[in-house]
Amino acid sequence: MSSVSKKINLDAVSGIDVFPEVKERILLSLGRQAPINTSSRHLAGQNISAVLDGCTSTVLQSLGSGFKNGIWTSSATEAHHLIAHSINPRKIIVPRGSRLSLINSAKIISKRCKCEIIQPKFNPLNGFDLDVLKDVNEKDVLFMDSSLAEIGFVYDLNFFNSVLQEAKIKVLMDVSSSFGWRELKDKLFFSDWVTCSFYRFGGPAGVGFLASKIDDMKPLFHGVEQEGLRGGNIPLSLIEGAAYSMEFFKGRFLKATLSGWKETVCKLATFIENEFKTNQFKFDNHLPHVISSHVKNVDLDAFRMNLSVEGVFIGTGPACVSGAGKKSQILEDMNINDGQNLLISPDLNLKDRDLENLYEKLIKAWFDAKIK
Repeated sequence: MSSVSKKINLDAVSGIDVFPEVKERILLSLGRQAPINTSSRHLAGQNISAVLDGCTSTVLQSLGSGFKNGIWTSSATEAHHLIAHSINPRKIIVPRGSRLSLINSAKIISKRCKCEIIQPKFNPLNGFDLDVLKDVNEKDVLFMDSSLAEIGFVYDLNFFNSVLQEAKIKVLMDVSSSFGWRELKDKLFFSDWVTCSFYRFGGPAGVGFLASKIDDMKPLFHGVEQEGLRGGNIPLSLIEGAAYSMEFFKGRFLKATLSGWKETVCKLATFIENEFKTNQFKFDNHLPHVISSHVKNVDLDAFRMNLSVEGVFIGTGPACVSGAGKKSQILEDMNINDGQNLLISPDLNLKDRDLENLYEKLIKAWFDAKIK
């Protein structure tokens, strides 16, 4: 497909295509003959159980940081609720701007346990006001993302490793938006739980993972015996694809980087800033695939749809927030009340040769969406 007609994904923070090699791994798994129930105690069941254990080990090794237990779920969201169902904290902290499933899980805990919920505002220095950590201990819990994809901000994990271990607070870290795009291995020692989904780095949707340092989860469903936590048979084929994607993405990202992908993204960012007079968010720790800007005097919904017709897809801020019709807490905390968030996030397929044609489409779609 030529650069003129090919689809251009500028919404990688919402997901990228499943890599062909990952699809092959999933199809290979689907081709296994029954019975393949991991709980069956015959030889076939034990062999499949060993495959599952291998997938779990692959993900735990990719995370490092001393995690011993791995639980497969249907999504990162289910993993958040699994933790929420299993703890009884004194108070729970979840920074504003976190993904909605973290915030909603915290609200569930607060309601069930009658505990205090604290939502510190965003600040561009550390991500949130650290004063909330002054009076915390091991009875308290912090739910947070490893990055805020809406604006490209990445938490300084080395800094938080020191701060949070000293505070002794229990920590859930969701790494769905930054795994692979930033190095995370052995940088999460302060976390008690780590969760992720896989579709943002070339894996399948419909599967998530929870890494835990202690085996203390309670099942979400009553009467569950199989797997100890989940009802029914697990999607082994998706799990095999997901585990493979974690390792495969690292190689694909390195290959793209060596081929000039980062330079291409920088050119696109410069074009957007100069051509559309945007106010881009830039941080010392920044997701490499996020070009996020504060804009006004343009109908972003029209801009987005104009581009979609041309096979170019851009973001809307966090999909879970915009899809729920909610306003950006981060923009509110930055006192940006008269504009919107233009989120452009190229996948690894963007090439330098695509830019000229892409610029033409962006200019036309922007002009047609300007508020006269």
